Amino acid sequence: MKILFILGNGFDINLGLKTRYQDFYDVYSKNHSNHDLVMKLKNHISKNTNGYWSDLELALGEYTKEFKNIEDFDTVMEDIILSLSKYLKNIQSNFNKSNIKCENFFHDLDSPENYLTLEDQKKILEFKDKFQNSSWTTSIVSFNYTNIVEQILEDTKDSDIGSHQLSNQKIRHILNKRIQHIHGYVDNKMILGVNDLTQVANNELHENLDIQESIVKSKCNEANGDDSILNFENKIENADLICAFGLSYGDSDKVWWEKIGERLRNSNSHMIIFDRSKHIDNTLSYKNNRLRRNIKNHFLNQTKLPESAKGTISNRIYVGVNTDMFQKIVPKPADIEVADKFGDAKIDLVV
Repeated sequence: MKILFILGNGFDINLGLKTRYQDFYDVYSKNHSNHDLVMKLKNHISKNTNGYWSDLELALGEYTKEFKNIEDFDTVMEDIILSLSKYLKNIQSNFNKSNIKCENFFHDLDSPENYLTLEDQKKILEFKDKFQNSSWTTSIVSFNYTNIVEQILEDTKDSDIGSHQLSNQKIRHILNKRIQHIHGYVDNKMILGVNDLTQVANNELHENLDIQESIVKSKCNEANGDDSILNFENKIENADLICAFGLSYGDSDKVWWEKIGERLRNSNSHMIIFDRSKHIDNTLSYKNNRLRRNIKNHFLNQTKLPESAKGTISNRIYVGVNTDMFQKIVPKPADIEVADKFGDAKIDLVV
């Protein structure tokens, strides 16, 4: 059985790290620059953080209307990317690993269904039973720039995160410790951009290959000369269970939601979505059911699948909202500020 975990910025936020766009804006917009174009950008951000700049990547694509040429583009993009890199390096280097409970991380990776409703737990366990005669492997792909997952795993020697019983034999569940960062790292091949050219508002820049390789994510990866896209595609195409945590399913990464949708459509794969939202009293169970359905529909609407296909795979998608998933990695984390949605933090940082 092949299990794929996809982690977004909500993972870092869950551990108390200040990696929301707003956290970065609070620092970035207050720092003076000697360049007029950069100061214009910072003033625009400080006045529009709750609307226009709620999604940094899409906002940058729209903001390209302000650029007259590639020199303007480079001036602004280099400043904001290097500033974001510096900001996140500081957060990454100050992550406190002293109380890390890696065994809790392993447990959640091994049994994510524990955080679902009892009915959904039963369905996932029945699905897992079909793979009882095979070994299980979990891979992690991070949309974040930070190396927090690597730090959590740093002092662990064992790759076994669990096992299941087959007759008198225990079958191992192995974690692939090579974490893939699809958007690069805080200090290497950092990609901050959009899904495609339709999200670049300045049409005059569309035919410029230098621009494409700077802001269109697929072109950025190609220019970097690595195999990140192909590796991620292969992981999706071979995954039996896909678990997504702390993602916003925004338009700037739409290509991946479409690929996951196709995998679900063309196989019997299952998916678990973990989302953080505004708290709803458990007494109002009907509202929690409505919330889970809305989250599922939001993801499905990003897949570009026909309605008939959405209906078919909907029963193989499960949603956990406001769960304790990954909460026990760091006991009693200090200064956790819960956003209304993980998407508010979409510096898919740790991207």
